[in-house]
Amino acid sequence: MKIKNIYLTAALTLLSSSIQANPYISSSIGKTDDGDLTSTSYSLAAGYKFNQQFALEASYEDLGSYSEDIYDDGDIANFNIDGLGLHLVGFMPIANNIDLFAKVGMVNWELESSYMGLNGSIDGTDLSYGFGASYMLNDTSSLKLELDRISLDVDGETANLNTVSFGVTFSF
Repeated sequence: MKIKNIYLTAALTLLSSSIQANPYISSSIGKTDDGDLTSTSYSLAAGYKFNQQFALEASYEDLGSYSEDIYDDGDIANFNIDGLGLHLVGFMPIANNIDLFAKVGMVNWELESSYMGLNGSIDGTDLSYGFGASYMLNDTSSLKLELDRISLDVDGETANLNTVSFGVTFSF
């Protein structure tokens, strides 16, 4: 009898989680910097919220275009960074219509560069994490403010890209 109760409880828990589950899409725009250079960035994401606490989110992130006179000789180097991310997102309601969230995952990134007519690119997959707050406007849309960090491992050196962004989320 006890085992039946455990199975019944597990089934009801899964059923209640699936009732609260919903897919969503989001978009945001912000500023990304590496400590020296700053650029406008944006992201597009699609996620699936399993319940009120957890979601899985896939994203495209354009982390900006940068230009710098590396050797102070007047020749400008141009860089563009973008990536695809996969994150586990945790939510914590703190007030009516307000949630805090944190996320952790990986980003597969590519850095493209050009300098004096030479073009190149490097890529990698590295840790990404962030946190923020969202405000629900209604049952299907919310606004969010977010801070993210991607720690890029570039030829044995770590470059931290920090992004502050503002966005909108639509749930289905």
